[in-house]
Amino acid sequence: MSLLSALQHALAVEHAAVYGYGLLGARLSGTELAAAQAAYAAHQNRRDAIDRMVRDLKAAPVVPPPAYRPRTPVTSRSSALRLAVLLEDDGAAASIGVIGATDLAATRRTAVGWLTDSTVRGQAWRTALGAAAVAATPALPGLVEPTPTPAATSSS
Repeated sequence: MSLLSALQHALAVEHAAVYGYGLLGARLSGTELAAAQAAYAAHQNRRDAIDRMVRDLKAAPVVPPPAYRPRTPVTSRSSALRLAVLLEDDGAAASIGVIGATDLAATRRTAVGWLTDSTVRGQAWRTALGAAAVAATPALPGLVEPTPTPAATSSS
């Protein structure tokens, strides 16, 4: 994947995250609402930064659609938290794509910051969902769980 393609994908993910956080905030209150508002602002800032990066490559940034259909309907606090987890997982995966598409140190450093931000925020949302959600944390996108070798599984 080229850097431009990775950035365009990351930009599309950020457009969706901004929209998604706008939806889920209506189902949260207190510190969770404050965290969602902070995430909304962070994703707006990331979206704008990626937009500038795409323009710096002399390309036209992808335009967001007028609306999105969330992958999980937002009807309650728990469904809002589940959507927040999905949005952050998508952000982490897109960041990994940018990291893998460039050897420019500054771009990699920026994308690692995005990855860290999405991973930490995703874990916070999982924690808010409860212990079962934290235990279900997936491996980093693109990584495959190692399969045991026959020697490692045999008992002699």
